[in-house]
Amino acid sequence: MHALSNLICSPLFWMDVAFSISGGLVVWWGLVIENRAEKRMPGENPDDDIFADIIAKQKRELKRGWRILMTGIVMEVVAALAVSVISGLENAALNEEAGTARKVSGEAIKQAGQANERAAITESNNLILQGNIVALSKQLLEANNNIAKNDPRNHRLERLSAFASLRLKPAQQGINWAARLSGSYFLTLATITPPNFLQLASDKAPEVGFMGDLVMVGISFHWNEGARAVQDQVGKWFPYLSFENATSGQIIDSAAFSEMGPFNFGDGTEILNGTVKVNFNGVEKTFSLPHAKCDASDPSNDPGAYRFKKMPST
Repeated sequence: MHALSNLICSPLFWMDVAFSISGGLVVWWGLVIENRAEKRMPGENPDDDIFADIIAKQKRELKRGWRILMTGIVMEVVAALAVSVISGLENAALNEEAGTARKVSGEAIKQAGQANERAAITESNNLILQGNIVALSKQLLEANNNIAKNDPRNHRLERLSAFASLRLKPAQQGINWAARLSGSYFLTLATITPPNFLQLASDKAPEVGFMGDLVMVGISFHWNEGARAVQDQVGKWFPYLSFENATSGQIIDSAAFSEMGPFNFGDGTEILNGTVKVNFNGVEKTFSLPHAKCDASDPSNDPGAYRFKKMPST
């Protein structure tokens, strides 16, 4: 149908059709002239003298008709040849288009195959990436678990120590502070979760230094086995006070400074400031010591001794 449509739409085709029809008309015209000449030709053995002019005229008509007939036949042959050439050209053009279409189709099929191959490679890469993501997620989860596992705040309280720094302004000069502070001291912490207490003891003689008229004192504390045994015994007597199920983080967050002493600083000695740094399983918490003045008449203190109490934490 496409070839027929192209043929009908071709101007050359219609020119060839017109030429063919013209050739047919010329052939018909030549035949008419020949037939008419034959009919007007005298019969057999005519008298040459009488019909000489008529015979000559009709012979001329016959030759004229024959020439016209031959011309029409030639026109028909040329028209047929033109149709054949036009058809051949159309077929060649169609074959060329078909070849181009086949080439384009083959290229499209090739590109489709390459696209499918790229899609398969992409899908494979996606699967590999998904596998890597799953593996990385697993590693990240394990790392987070290890971090949580290694976080000292998530462990049971095992190690506890403290260091107190005091800056004193003595009420009188000439005191042998190393001898006066050579005793042992305690440090008490109170906790809310669970409701309990922790008591630490000094593990060596305090460090003493001087800055002008001021006295600098440093005291180290530790959670000794005796205090631990007392704590464990309290937990047996009162299970709700036990640290057994509490993490270091819970204890650290709820710990508050309770008491430290007893110190024989001397009546009227001022504690200008100071800090207590407590180490819970490697995690440090600092308590600030406010300005205070030793008052031997305070009934809450032992005779000649002074205790820090109810210090706010920072």
